[in-house]
Amino acid sequence: EAFKQVYCWKFISCLELWVKVLCRYTGKGDLQPLAYPIAQIISGVARLVPTARYFPLRVQCTKMLNRLASATETFIHVASLLLDMLEFKELNMPPTGGVGKAVDFSTILKVPKSTLKTRAFQEECIFSVLEQITEHLTQWSYSVSFPELAFIPLVRLRQFNKCTKVDRFRRQVKQLIEQVDRNIEYIGRKRVEITFAPKDQASVSTFLQPEKEAGTSPLSQYLVTVRQRSEQRKANLRESRVNVVDNKNMHLANDISRGSDESDYDDIEDGSKVFSKDWLPEKKSNKDIASYSKVSHKSQLNDATANGEDDIVETLEFSSDDNDDDDNVYEDDSALEDHGIDSKDLEDDHGPAKNLNGKKGKMNDKFSKAAKRHKKNKNPGRKRNSRKKQ
Repeated sequence: EAFKQVYCWKFISCLELWVKVLCRYTGKGDLQPLAYPIAQIISGVARLVPTARYFPLRVQCTKMLNRLASATETFIHVASLLLDMLEFKELNMPPTGGVGKAVDFSTILKVPKSTLKTRAFQEECIFSVLEQITEHLTQWSYSVSFPELAFIPLVRLRQFNKCTKVDRFRRQVKQLIEQVDRNIEYIGRKRVEITFAPKDQASVSTFLQPEKEAGTSPLSQYLVTVRQRSEQRKANLRESRVNVVDNKNMHLANDISRGSDESDYDDIEDGSKVFSKDWLPEKKSNKDIASYSKVSHKSQLNDATANGEDDIVETLEFSSDDNDDDDNVYEDDSALEDHGIDSKDLEDDHGPAKNLNGKKGKMNDKFSKAAKRHKKNKNPGRKRNSRKKQ
């Protein structure tokens, strides 16, 4: 929770605001003392969580420090923040995550873990580090002490150039090393001609001032090329985003245009009808079956009475010992067939059923055993008795 209070856009935006205020009103004597504490806070934020996932935040911090140093003409040790990024293992191993999506460090503070192993993330890190370290060194490319200031960054850049196995990174680093060496030679030739001592601050501050205004140092000229590359990379990133959005809008428009066709709507409606649950046959409960069998039996009795038929099996009832009141009644052949009993088989074994004129009697043993066995198979574990009701 403590880290989240610092590593959020609200805190970073506050730092951005104060840096812009100090850069805008750098001539004000009352605001000049704020440059040092602001620089210390930004440096602490950049080093708070030294992981590769927060490289975008570190790059934004170095940009703020470079702007602050340029506006106040104060040396801020930015090179260590940038060169430490080149030693992380994520930038010195092959990208196992593929090419990946383009990453814009100016719009995010943290990258997901899956992005760390992509080629796009590695390229953005290396190019951002080289761009910001070029900005930092160019600010002091006209200083009389530039050879001493550039010594450690130059050693670490050469070490990275020797260790990296990526050719495109090696080419970019080699170009920067060559420009730094050329600038060191340039300052060395100018230092031979000076006559003032290092303690003469007035002469030191005006050293190569005309050349600085004209931008004739090798690093100043190289910085123009680096900025052009950065702008081109950002333009390509914006163009790719626009293309992605246009493609999405085009697909959406095509879907809408296709959806306006009535035939498509009919097809969709027909397809939904086929797979609708409403079109499936409804499951009938036991009560529905019993009521249906009673109604059909009454209709059959009426028809049989009208035709003068005598031998009609009116009721076949299976009762249980648990609840004799809730006996299941089967009143016709269709109800018997629903429960797996064929009336023809019963007639073959026991002869045609006879009308007992309202008197109750027992079924013969064979029919009773068959009914019990059938009911036992339907509901195992329960005892069944059978009766014949007329």
